[in-house]
Amino acid sequence: MGELELPNGDIKHELINLSVDDGKHYETLKNKRVSIPCGALASGRNVTFYVTKGGTPKILPSI
Repeated sequence: MGELELPNGDIKHELINLSVDDGKHYETLKNKRVSIPCGALASGRNVTFYVTKGGTPKILPSI
């Protein structure tokens, strides 16, 4: 679930598919709140999200 910041400052929660080179590195992060540096590529009305090269996830504190 992604947290997308809206122009008015609110947060919108949205399910995001995130492309990664090797999913095995992310298995230990399942069911944890993480921050992952990512980029977005828009093609028409579709947006594809991907982990930036060299980006590493950080575990965030629970809310």
